[in-house]
Amino acid sequence: MAKVKKGNKKLGGLGVLLFSLLLIMVFGLDVSTVAAADAKPVELKWAVFVTKNLHSMPPLIQWAKDIEAQTKGAVKIKLYFAGEIAETKDLVHLCRTGSIELISTPPVYYTGLFPLNAVLQTYYPLNKTVEEAVYSWRGLYRDVPEIQEEFNKHNMYLINRSCLGTYKLVSKKPVRNLADVKGMKLRIIGGDYPSKIVKAADAVAVFQAMQDVYEGFMRGVTDGVLLDVPAIATYRLSEIGKYVGFPWGSVLGWSTSINLDVWNKLAPEVKEVIQKTAVEWGARDLENMLTNEIKYTKELQGKGVQFLDFDQNDWQKIIEGAGNPYEDCRQYLLGAKLDAQVVDRFIKSWQKLNGEYEKNYLTTGKKWQYQ
Repeated sequence: MAKVKKGNKKLGGLGVLLFSLLLIMVFGLDVSTVAAADAKPVELKWAVFVTKNLHSMPPLIQWAKDIEAQTKGAVKIKLYFAGEIAETKDLVHLCRTGSIELISTPPVYYTGLFPLNAVLQTYYPLNKTVEEAVYSWRGLYRDVPEIQEEFNKHNMYLINRSCLGTYKLVSKKPVRNLADVKGMKLRIIGGDYPSKIVKAADAVAVFQAMQDVYEGFMRGVTDGVLLDVPAIATYRLSEIGKYVGFPWGSVLGWSTSINLDVWNKLAPEVKEVIQKTAVEWGARDLENMLTNEIKYTKELQGKGVQFLDFDQNDWQKIIEGAGNPYEDCRQYLLGAKLDAQVVDRFIKSWQKLNGEYEKNYLTTGKKWQYQ
């Protein structure tokens, strides 16, 4: 009897095994799905250099939600805004070492690390519209691999970049011409060429991080601040300066990047979601900026802010004094010790893309579809 029982145990165990294999064969897809659902999600800290209430943040906050939703919870994101987890100056270091997985911050704040990316944020006169700056960016991101390689060298992967509006001066006095701007202390975004523009206008350039702009303007550290109109409104600079004008053009905005080691470990389907939602965010970010330029212009006008024209002949004198933007950019990049062939290919691509946009969209009035 003992032998029979032992045999029955063996048969019973074999039956369980066969039944389990049958379940896996029949329901294998469901089993794997459950296993994936039960896997611990990837948790990412995402630090942003500006405050949560800035006009450009709703599309970015939605982007983080889209990543979580479209990965079905495989990725969980915690957003941190200005000063909540780190100071702006430390964001790149913390991202490349993996202490913070994702960051959104301007490359122009770290020109020594990202010279190609930084210049896309400093040559205002090259972009006649906000859309032109973004059009050229998407083409350069696609065609010039060295843009991505700059981030890779610092153990980071560049995902996408934001747009900025048309940069104008909010000031305490009316500024309509060269005589008006002479001697003023102007807060600029940073970079070599904007400083040359300010110098050509016989004014003084002041660089400040965004968190210091309001107090500096209030205390007279600056006489005027160069920002796009939505930022002027959001940071309440119209409480201090009641005049807006002296338009410079538009440039590209801050970048969003992820630690390269983290990026390389992500599952292919997760990377695909991040790339897809990055394009969707870029389109929303552009539309958000264009809408907000109109909205906040009207809002500021309703509060008594005067929007002034600037003498275009004087503007041309300033640009002539600052130097041809393309050639200045080329010389700057060569001075940063970049390979001459890379620099020439970058500049030619930028000129070509700007020409395409102006021919196919700006002069025709046709709207470009973000891609």
